[in-house]
Amino acid sequence: DWSSDVCSSDLIKQEIWETVCKSKGGYVRPAWLYAVAVLWMLRACEATELQMGDLSIDCDAKTVALTVRKSKTDQAARGAKRTLSCCGRQTCTRECPFALAIRVLADRPNGREKDPLFATRGKPKRNRTHTARCWAKELNKDLTGHSARRSGAMFYTRQGMDIQDISFLGRWRSSAVFRYMEEAMQERPM
Repeated sequence: DWSSDVCSSDLIKQEIWETVCKSKGGYVRPAWLYAVAVLWMLRACEATELQMGDLSIDCDAKTVALTVRKSKTDQAARGAKRTLSCCGRQTCTRECPFALAIRVLADRPNGREKDPLFATRGKPKRNRTHTARCWAKELNKDLTGHSARRSGAMFYTRQGMDIQDISFLGRWRSSAVFRYMEEAMQERPM
């Protein structure tokens, strides 16, 4: 459960989760894009730039790897690859990175490696502002371009993930992650 933050199951209802957006210029699957951004703690600009070839699945190991080709902390565009595993439940939840990756790739059966990972209706100018506006319009008016990063850090903190693992997964090189973790830690009984 992703409760108490903007990625909560209460805020992204099942009908929204399964909705195919019909708005011109909008992402076809805005909830899935947001969930991928949360699971890998992506900025809106990083989520916007994802390509089909950036996501790779290992069905035997039940893992999924995502390559972030360029980020705020990687201006030389050396790239960063992070791998997550299946949730391990008998029936995967929608928060399962492995199951979500399979759905995302299956939704674009004719996608080529350089195609955007998430399709849009029409050909809007893809940038972080566009992505953040789509999230706010289609999912929750309070979402911003940084919401997925914050929600991801809080989600993993609530799951009990260690600080160094959250920092590595989210590609933090500063103590900024502590702001998000502190908020989530206040809710956890010690």
